[in-house]
Amino acid sequence: MTTNDQDRLIQLELTFDNLVWLRAFLKEEISAAETDRERVYSMRTTLAIRAAKKALEHEHEMMTKIHAAIDKTINIVDAHESLKRQIAAMTPPVA
Repeated sequence: MTTNDQDRLIQLELTFDNLVWLRAFLKEEISAAETDRERVYSMRTTLAIRAAKKALEHEHEMMTKIHAAIDKTINIVDAHESLKRQIAAMTPPVA
């Protein structure tokens, strides 16, 4: 990520469940884009094939990038929650 990209970051707040759902949705869409990309060659003209392939590759790239960022965030939240539970288990109850 370049400095320019970081200047344009927008904070998005979602519940953890919604974030997990979004990750699963994107994974399905990435798979569908891969299937569509394989079907591109059944088109009739080279120009149509090239245009469709370019659009699908861009779409696949963007979804994969977003999916990776979501996956990273979910893993961080999971690790944080795990540490929180471990600390709570080691902390004696307050009398």
